[in-house]
Amino acid sequence: MSAAGKNDVYYCGDEDDGHAKKNKWMKTWLPNDTNEEEDDKEWFWFDKEGKVFRAGVNTAAETAANAEKYKLDEGTLVPDDNKVATLIGKKKVNSKDYWFRNDGVMLSKFYKIDDAMYYFGGADDGSMKTGSQSIKDNTGDTYKFYFYTKDQSTEKYATPEDGNKLKKGAGVVGNQSNKLYYYGLLLTADDYKYQVATLEDQNGQKYDFIINSNGSIQHSYGTTYKEDGDELIVVDESTKTTKKDGSKGTAEYVEDGQYKYGFKFGVTNKVSDVDLSEFYR
Repeated sequence: MSAAGKNDVYYCGDEDDGHAKKNKWMKTWLPNDTNEEEDDKEWFWFDKEGKVFRAGVNTAAETAANAEKYKLDEGTLVPDDNKVATLIGKKKVNSKDYWFRNDGVMLSKFYKIDDAMYYFGGADDGSMKTGSQSIKDNTGDTYKFYFYTKDQSTEKYATPEDGNKLKKGAGVVGNQSNKLYYYGLLLTADDYKYQVATLEDQNGQKYDFIINSNGSIQHSYGTTYKEDGDELIVVDESTKTTKKDGSKGTAEYVEDGQYKYGFKFGVTNKVSDVDLSEFYR
């Protein structure tokens, strides 16, 4: 393989081959890799003319900058040694979506792109995942994720830090089928039967979600959530309800969209919150 700036790049195999590889995947080393260890090989896609697909050189369905690699370390999504791809491009191959760096390397595992988390399977997979996924961490434990199956409405869905659009393949932030996710990872109550997980949107609005050990969202007004007789969380009556003493309730949750069933008011938490840093950093 040879490369020079934005020139086309081909791969003609080793010295005993010489034939350009066309319309196929190849796993090989980058030109500047002189060690040629087996674990250092990368995946590349070569089109019908034998050209390797590179972000910023070939026409991409979508591009992005500064994609940060993540890993699932003991159940927590954490940056992977500050590995950042300065430019990446999206291409469909055999009806599946892949992303590539500007040197042609296929992305794999977790990447944070435009404030959204994506998963591309293992090192020999690379296809962008959607829907429900069960993924093992570095210790072999399995965790549940959900990635959007289509682009979301920007009016009701956005990334929590930058307010970017949540697109197909992005990890769910908020409510998905009445379960709570954060950057794609299912949030669960670990210390008590019920706990509050507080999410904050790009505008600084906070939402208190009551979840159980399965990550299911609880949203009943005028309810006290208990464990072994001890009060954990108290939810007041709805702001639409008049109590017996004539006063109005103080509780209000979001009725639809990304933060559906997240309470904006009226939740009294008597135990520790879910620590989001145990799920994502």
